[in-house]
Order: sequence, then structure tokens, then C-alpha cells
Amino acid sequence: MPGCLEVRYIGESHGVGSYTLKPAKAGDVLLQEYPVAFAKAQRQDALEPHRICGGCGMILTSLKEECRRLALLALEATTGGSSQLDERAHGSSNACEEQKYEHEAVGNRAGVTECAVEAPELAVIVSPDKLYDTFKDHEMWEHFQKGVEASDDIPEGRADSAEVRFCSMECKERCLGGRGGRFVLPLLREPPCNELQLTSGVMEAQGIEDVDKLRTPSADTIMYQSTTLTAEVAVEVWPTKAHALATLEFLAEKYNARLRLVLFILARFLSDILSTGSVAANKQFEERLGERVQEFVQHYDEGASRGLSPEQRSFLRFSWKCVCRWITLCCVNEGKVATAVAGSEDKFCEGLCSAERVCSSTAEWFPLQLYLRCFWVTDANAHMYVVVSPLYSLLSERLPILSGIYRIQSETHFGKGRGENVCENEDSNVGSGREVDRLNRQMKILQFLFQTVDPNRAHSRGVALYDAAAKINHSCAPSVRFVPTHGGVKAVVVALRDIPSGEEVRTSYIEVGAYPTNKARREFLLSSYGFNCDCPLCVTECEPT
Repeated sequence: MPGCLEVRYIGESHGVGSYTLKPAKAGDVLLQEYPVAFAKAQRQDALEPHRICGGCGMILTSLKEECRRLALLALEATTGGSSQLDERAHGSSNACEEQKYEHEAVGNRAGVTECAVEAPELAVIVSPDKLYDTFKDHEMWEHFQKGVEASDDIPEGRADSAEVRFCSMECKERCLGGRGGRFVLPLLREPPCNELQLTSGVMEAQGIEDVDKLRTPSADTIMYQSTTLTAEVAVEVWPTKAHALATLEFLAEKYNARLRLVLFILARFLSDILSTGSVAANKQFEERLGERVQEFVQHYDEGASRGLSPEQRSFLRFSWKCVCRWITLCCVNEGKVATAVAGSEDKFCEGLCSAERVCSSTAEWFPLQLYLRCFWVTDANAHMYVVVSPLYSLLSERLPILSGIYRIQSETHFGKGRGENVCENEDSNVGSGREVDRLNRQMKILQFLFQTVDPNRAHSRGVALYDAAAKINHSCAPSVRFVPTHGGVKAVVVALRDIPSGEEVRTSYIEVGAYPTNKARREFLLSSYGFNCDCPLCVTECEPT
């Protein structure tokens, strides 16, 4: 690990761990790292962040949009109502209704909140217009931006990249190129309805009557088709990459969300292999992909090996077949692009197109067991991430500035009281009284706003897989923790206490207080992560009395 930590081999029972290279104090940042891959959690309602950068996970929004979203969340928290909020989230309320809801919110919360915020200020956080007016001088701040579109330079065309945005052209190029984002763009939207309906009609004419059941399969369909679905039928069910990814997105949302993270990881491998342009045959590509997946699972601890239920086995086999079909289509699309660039037919393109025609011979790009191990790796090593709202970033950045202004003003006032030679205009260097008062009011409103709204809905959440950060072991009495980030997805590891040089740092994989007994906590760690915790808390609890 660069910087403050390094990875050391501990032993067979623990594998590797992360150790400090120099002393650290509480609050020090010991590690910052961008993810290998990340997957945003599925939105549960209209008031969660709805647009993020496809490359880094930054929330893409304007100040006005964010004020509206958070004000509606605050209104919901203060009134307990949701039916009106659903309408207002889509802009259907009028000014009179909004004023009525603001009065209800003030009436419900005034006198019961522990925060020192008066009713007029409470009315601000539940009004999109008033909240925006309060912060409109920050509208051009760098964290408020709409981003750039993924336009028609995508091989599949503009329709495939609709509603996909990036924070910058650099982030877009990095995602679509090196990270393989061009292979998974349809995950961010549904395939066109007319395309599905047209294809479905063709299916029925060919005798495949249950195409819709295969594209959005029930648990029973998965159980049956996991073993009976042939490569030839897969070609008909998923004729395009968009169809295959639509099914995979459905499977991830309904059955196993970790599938999305696995897909993003595989997309990165595909990009690495296909971008070289040196793959001359399908067999060579198959070998390289298998090697990359094998290297990946060996690089990480796979956690506890556990038995699979019949339902889990069926899901893995069915989704694996769909993944293999998706990989085939990625190869075909990439081959066509290579031909267009080269201006001639080459063996590479012919081989990839041959894979499309004789899918049955190249459907299994890597063994099913390797696919299963990808899930085990992500289960054992993925971290939850939180990217905070841009308004929360504003609070985090401006609050220390306000504290610094007050400190300087206090020191200036103290110096004058002792008769020291202090310039009469000293306070003008740290902000006029009116500016300081406005900033102070803004910070109070933001503090109260984020104490009021549900943090699980105010910020963007998901899972991410890191390299160095994944080497930090668990302790029920941790010395470090992962903290929410500003801007994009990133692992930021902060010391919770003073840590001497050479000590292993550990974080907690779980919320320790969430388990009713110490035994329940240790049993969960053993069943989920495959180890008996040896932290001081667990060792003390296990000692005989």
C-alpha cells in the first residue's frame, strides 16, 4: 500500500493484513483508494439520488434539483406523509399546497425538536424554493454539475447510452475505455419496448413461446431452465447485448444484487483483453478470459466456503448462461468496431462473428466454478460506500471556514482587550459581519436539514470492491473506519485512535451493537466471513470466568 499502510503476510490462518508505516493520530487519513469496480444500490423511491456519474459515482445534480429533493425528504420526515410527496416529487403540487405542507411541518416539529432552530428556519428546509434561495450564491460550486452525456460514439448507438451521464469527458473516456463501461451501459436503462415486442413476436413464430418468461424469469423458471436452456435457445432469447443485460439487471434486482458488481468486474476484464487487438481466435480469447478470472479470484480472500441450496445453484447456472451470451455479444460488437476502424475483414473479426453463428461451441467462456468464486470474492471483500449529497459536502467544507472566522475574530477581540496594537479593520480580513451572519445561518440550516432527513435516502449508496482496502482485517474493537466520501466513490480510511508505527489496523465488517449477544456476533462472523474473530473484545469474552 502506498502512503501510511503496507500489506504484510501474517500466516495461514489470517493471510495478509495492513500495518502502519508511521505513527498515526486519531482522525488521520491512512488510505485513499479508488475502486476496482462499484455498483450503486437500486433506488427504492423517487427521492433518492437519481443520477450519478457512470465512471466515478459522483451525484450529478444542480443546486435547484438537490434543494427540491432534500426539501421533500425533510417534509416527509416532519409530516410523516408520503402520498402528497409522491406527487410533488414529480412536480405536480402548486404553491398553495406547498405553503400548507410547510405550515404542517412547522406545526408538527416546533417545540419538539432538540435542535436550536426556530420555526421560520424549519420552514426553510421543507420548502424547495426557500431552501434554494438560501443557498443560491453557491450555485456555481464545483460539486453542482449536470455532467456530459454518453453520446453516439458508443458502438451500439445513442439509444443504448440514453440517460447515461459522466461528470467530465475524462471520466467518460476512462470508464468507457479502460474500465469496460461500454459493455455494461444498458444496465442503466431498460431496452426499448418496441424492440422487445418485435423480437417476442419472432420468437413465437419460431416456436419459443415463453420468451418473456426467460427474460424475466420466476424462481420456478430458473430452477427448470438452469439445466435445460441450450445455447441455441439463448441466441434467440437474447438476440442483442441490451436484451442480455436487461435480463441480468432483472436477476440482480430480484435475486442477487451482487451480480451487478460481478458484471462490472468482468466488463473490465473484457476491455483489457479486447483492447489489445491481438486475440486471433475464439480459443485464445477463452483462455485469456479464464486466466484473468482465475487471477482475480486468487488475488482476494474468498471468505467462508458455504453450501448452496438448490435455488442458489439454479440461479448461478442460469445467470452464468446469460453472462456467457452477453460476453459473446460483446465480442461480436467489438469485432465489428475493429473491422470498421481497420477498413478490411480480418481473422479476428471473422472469428468473433463465427462465435455468434456457432454459439454452442463457445457459450462457456469460463467454468461455472470460477463464476461461483467471483460471487464468493465479492461477498467477502466488497465494502458498502456512501457518496454524500453535494449540500452535505458544502456543509463539510464551509463549517470549518466558519469556525476559523470565529476563532480569528475571538483572538482579535481578545488582543484588543489586552491593549495590543490591532488594526481597527482587522475583522474585514475575515469577512464582514453580514457575510459571516449569512454563512452562519446557512450552516445551521444545513445541520438541521441533515439531522432531519433519512441519511439512507439523502446520500448515494452502493457496494465497491477495492484492492488495498480489501486487505484490512476485521476487529469488533476497530482502530480505523471507512468514512463517507465527497464527489465520487472512494475508500477513505480514517484512524479512530492514536496508532503506533508497525501496528496492524483493523476495521469492523459489521455493526457490533446490532447483535443481541456476543455469541450471535461471533457466529455471524464465522458463517459469513469464515473466521473466528481474535480481537481483544472477542478473546476477553471467550475466556472462562
